[in-house]
Amino acid sequence: MCELLAITTKNNTKLNDHLDYFYKERSDFNRHGWGIFVFNNGSTFVDKEPIKAVESEHLQEVLDEDIIGNNVIAHVRFATTGLREYNNCHPYQYKDESGRVWTLAHNGTIFHTDMIDEVTLEPKGDTDSEKVILLIIESMNKKIEELGRPLKEEERFEVIENIIKDLSRDNKLNLMIYDGELLYVHANVDDQMFISPFRDGYILGSREYDYNDVKWEPFPKRKLIAFKDGEIVLEGSEHQNTYVEDPEVFRYYYLKYANL
Repeated sequence: MCELLAITTKNNTKLNDHLDYFYKERSDFNRHGWGIFVFNNGSTFVDKEPIKAVESEHLQEVLDEDIIGNNVIAHVRFATTGLREYNNCHPYQYKDESGRVWTLAHNGTIFHTDMIDEVTLEPKGDTDSEKVILLIIESMNKKIEELGRPLKEEERFEVIENIIKDLSRDNKLNLMIYDGELLYVHANVDDQMFISPFRDGYILGSREYDYNDVKWEPFPKRKLIAFKDGEIVLEGSEHQNTYVEDPEVFRYYYLKYANL
């Protein structure tokens, strides 16, 4: 159900080779869309399309140009909620009341939706994943209003960690989030997040793949970790909310969206 890739480095670097491999390697099954986010010296690039990545002429045009940055999130979509439409493709981007832009990509499904059903911000699409970032935005805005100022790194981390600890109960919550400074990564499913040293930083993926200099290790499960320009800067405490894949549930979603 979707695949994620993130790269975070100290210095800007050309990233085409790994992105090209990711989209070609992971899109055969995850065929309902692709998306990319690139951060480069304060400027951002976001693009996405509800088309299988290897069949997208537009994505090939994007990959033919130099993709240079130091924080990147890539996504290929397998639909579990929401039709095959542009607004249902990841990553999602929203701005909080301090002007900070948040970007989120999600691998998973929210089965128990009480928290996201309470969100009052209006989504553009109809996925549970988009409601997760809207929940984050509403929570950040509430904290900003409470303190009367923009939030510091540790305060933003705490808000997200508290959301994850509650939302991960009985929900599949593999996430990559970027806030213009920090890259937050979380996984609560066995064998669905990995990490490898990469140049002057790290590469992270929801699946291992054998390409060039990647030497995968399991990413810590059930713990939020934040990276800043290729370095781990904040680690949360471990929670106990492991999501266990149910083959029958997966089969249901596969059949439901097989012909999209």
